[in-house]
This record gives sequence, C-alpha cells and structure tokens, in this order.
Amino acid sequence: MILVSLRLVNFGLYGGEHRFELAPDAGGQKPVVLVVGHNGAGKTTFLESVRLALYGKRALGARIGQAEYERHLLKRINNFATDRTASVELSFKSQNLGNEDIYTVRRAWAARGASVVESLEFERNGAPVDDIPTEDWNHYLEDIIPAGVSQLFFFDGEKIQDIADDQENTGLTDAIKSLLGIDILDQLRGDLALYKSRSMGREGGADLESLQRDLEIAKSDLVFS
Repeated sequence: MILVSLRLVNFGLYGGEHRFELAPDAGGQKPVVLVVGHNGAGKTTFLESVRLALYGKRALGARIGQAEYERHLLKRINNFATDRTASVELSFKSQNLGNEDIYTVRRAWAARGASVVESLEFERNGAPVDDIPTEDWNHYLEDIIPAGVSQLFFFDGEKIQDIADDQENTGLTDAIKSLLGIDILDQLRGDLALYKSRSMGREGGADLESLQRDLEIAKSDLVFS
C-alpha cells in the first residue's frame, strides 16, 4: 500500500480545502515523505485524518460507540465552516488480483444539531467499487491494512519519543498486542469483570468458575483461529 494524496475540507484546524501529495519519488531517490511543522501546526490532525479516512469509527478504537464517534466528528468540523460540513479523502495504491490499482476513500459528514449525517464513497481507478456491497466497504478497507498494523506505520514523532522514554515498553507492548489481535483478551477480561459485577448485584454472587472457563475457551479459540 502506497499513499498517493490526501484532501482535507474543514477538518480540524485545516479550514477550507487542502490537498497534499504523498506519493514518494517514482525514481526511488526520495522514498520517504516527511511531514514537519511547529507544535500546534496540525501534524497530529493530519495523521488522524489518514486513519479516519481508512477506518471511520474504528480509528478511535474497537470499543467506541456510535454516539461517541459522532461527537468526535462534530468536534473535528472547523469552527469557521459556515455550512458545518467536513470531509477527508485519501487515495492510495494497492495490489488487487495482480494489478496495482488506485483506491480513493472519502468520508464526509454534516452537523444536524447534536447529531451527524455521514457518507462514505469508495472508488477503484476512478469508478465506484461496485463488486463489493457498500455495507462491506469498511471491512474491505481494513483487510487492506488492519487497524492494529496501522499503529506501526502511521505515527508521529511524539509517539516515537514516548516509546523511547517508556521504561516498561507499555506503548510498544500495546502496539504489538493490537497487531497480533491479543488485545481482545484484555477486552474480554474487562467484559467478564463487568458481567461478574452485575451478576453479583442481581444475585448476590457469581459463578466464578464458569467465568474462568469462558475465559480459557476464548483464549483457546484465539490461539487456534
């Protein structure tokens, strides 16, 4: 996967329309695209827009609900956008059936009071991707580059510094867990703890052995799947 371009309209501090060419030098002399800027210049927002274009709600985390996602989109509309709309559009190259195709994904949203109306457009070589149902577009995009893997590719310098300064390597550990899908065990432990708490409140106790068995079964399913 090679990023080609990014187009932002009223996204965060990027008021109006901004287009960035991201493709590396075709001759291979400049294989790296570096985004630099002062603090507060929009580097983190720029990176966030790439992930948002690719993953939508999943860009904020696996456990984010629709209401929280809509609140986030509302906050990302530029304050001076009179029509209260915003969009992110990302083009990238990827292999498909032995061919190198150019994909374009565009997410746009508009404020409707406290809620948001969102739309998704997905094209391959300039034409809509009609061989995949629209409801599966998000899954297809994540198959191209899984969200867990993206954390090792789309990051800013501050994150690198945080990992370097992290004596216990928790940041790197979290990234690797997400990459391997092991983070689902942490989510399961949290869900089981919540279930146990609610069961104790209703029944005055909980079948702890049953919960432990469920956890072990989930671990086995993860290992062998």
